[in-house]
Amino acid sequence: MKKSCSLRAGYPIVIISNQVRAAYIEAIAQAQQDDSGIHPLLDLIVDAARYSLIETLQILATASDSQSQGLPFYEEMLAVLQQHSQ
Repeated sequence: MKKSCSLRAGYPIVIISNQVRAAYIEAIAQAQQDDSGIHPLLDLIVDAARYSLIETLQILATASDSQSQGLPFYEEMLAVLQQHSQ
């Protein structure tokens, strides 16, 4: 079986913040109890990935060596990501 790494696939590092730690632990426990309970855990991870992606794009778009050339792309992607999170 071939294992793949989310970083190699182009996904950002996902950090579960302290603010959602309790919800994360509860979602893990719920997912372990029954397969249909995995949705809260997946939602939490997707939200954290979205936030990480926004942060990564912002860093890349505003880096001094980029001379803010990526800023229009960042702003467009931010609008798309925010629209999908509503």
